[in-house]
Amino acid sequence: MKKKIKHAKTFNYNILIADIIMICIIDDSNQAK
Repeated sequence: MKKKIKHAKTFNYNILIADIIMICIIDDSNQAK
């Protein structure tokens, strides 16, 4: 059970990082205009 909880937290963390990267890319493209 502990391993599953740890894995879920890592998965959520990866999604969070992906969201931040996407926001950064969108900001860069907006500045390019």
